[in-house]
Amino acid sequence: MTTFISARFTDPDHISAVATTAENGAVALSIADTPSEWQELLLFGNIDDYQPPSLDAIKADLCDAIDRAAEQERRKYITSGAGQAMTYVQKADEAKRFLAAEDPVAADFPLLAAEIGITALDISEVATVVAAAHRSWQQIGAAIEAARLGTKKEVMAAASEPAARSAAAAVAWP
Repeated sequence: MTTFISARFTDPDHISAVATTAENGAVALSIADTPSEWQELLLFGNIDDYQPPSLDAIKADLCDAIDRAAEQERRKYITSGAGQAMTYVQKADEAKRFLAAEDPVAADFPLLAAEIGITALDISEVATVVAAAHRSWQQIGAAIEAARLGTKKEVMAAASEPAARSAAAAVAWP
């Protein structure tokens, strides 16, 4: 038998709930997915009524979803991961410095040097390819960022849940 400490319905139709139990902490229960636990919950009897989320909470959830969608868009153009992002930044910096140098030494540009024979035949060509890729990323990255921030601004300015959801759904990724 489950020892319920507290519970509240998570929908206006009272077919799902979140409960805190002595055995498992917070758990989600529903008529369809957890019928025996659901019956125990109903016997507990002290279930708080459903409280719809506030407009601020809905907006925060929509903005989080927009951020996740923006990351999905970025992944179409770059490899994800903090380490990979640092590598891209360093390579772009090395390419910029290499192309600006009068007499560059390959040892001063280790990430570019690592790509000799892979990306291009010599370090000068590697630097040119990396610089071009960086310029291309700046354009698409800026467009994604504009769509992300602009959409979040519209969501936050919305005066109602339908308006906030409509603003979030209207995001136009490049």
